[in-house]
Amino acid sequence: MSFWSKLLGADKIVDKTMSGLDNLFTSDEERLQARNVLAKGMQEFELALESQLTDRWKADMASDSWLSKAVRP
Repeated sequence: MSFWSKLLGADKIVDKTMSGLDNLFTSDEERLQARNVLAKGMQEFELALESQLTDRWKADMASDSWLSKAVRP
């Protein structure tokens, strides 16, 4: 689990959403499919965050400013 997942509590979000949606689904298979869709969405969101973070680091390293290079890991 990555830093962002821990920070955003992705597992908790999926669990709380599913507990609210349990009454809408009649079978365990439908519940599992919905849970997988939610989990996939959270993973895609997390991947987008990581990608944007990497792009910012690349931009900082390409900059002429000493400060922008020094403040990021």
